[in-house]
Amino acid sequence: MLVPCLRGSEIEEKAAEIALRLKERAHEVAGAGVGLSEEECFDPGYFRAAIEKIRCQYAATLKEKRVLMRAILNYMQDSRAIEGTMQDTGSSRLHGRAI
Repeated sequence: MLVPCLRGSEIEEKAAEIALRLKERAHEVAGAGVGLSEEECFDPGYFRAAIEKIRCQYAATLKEKRVLMRAILNYMQDSRAIEGTMQDTGSSRLHGRAI
């Protein structure tokens, strides 16, 4: 799936409208499905955590990131622009890599 870097104004407008509707109705969804009050939905960060959960579902997986990094590193090694290897940075939460 390709995601354009620049979005058209129509997409931006619709996205803003969807975001507004999500904010306006989030407490209804959380109340009916999860049993939270409107205050509980927004105060402790449940709404933000739910949005981040959705965002993460669209983010590249670690496997996809490794494949991309490996391809870039191989290209740079082949063109003699760099000598190095990919190493884990030790951050288990962020799955960081260093070259």
